[in-house]
Amino acid sequence: MIFTLPQPSLTIFSDFCSALQALCNFNSSHPLVLAILEWLVLLGRCGRKVTFCWVPAHLGVGGNERADSLAKAAVSNSRPSARRHPIPAVDLRPYINTAVRSCWQDRWDAVRANKLRDIC
Repeated sequence: MIFTLPQPSLTIFSDFCSALQALCNFNSSHPLVLAILEWLVLLGRCGRKVTFCWVPAHLGVGGNERADSLAKAAVSNSRPSARRHPIPAVDLRPYINTAVRSCWQDRWDAVRANKLRDIC
């Protein structure tokens, strides 16, 4: 389906931080991660750009339920209307790394009783 769309790029928004982290591991043995990475390579070779964007889930972000319902509707829609932006698979790594670092930073900031916090 993605190969037949006229737009050359796609942005995937996810609140599943560990899934984005798994995509950073190019040596993963998990079959789903490997399948996604293979698709990303194929898309890159076809001139398609895929961008991942991490969004926090249910952390006081206004409109999250609306976003969830729109995401579910988009999955069931056979004609996606979102604009897409092509990106080679090799170019995804910096975006994924940024998302992972952001996730780690959020977790670090959330821990208050951390001995290392006094050192830094």
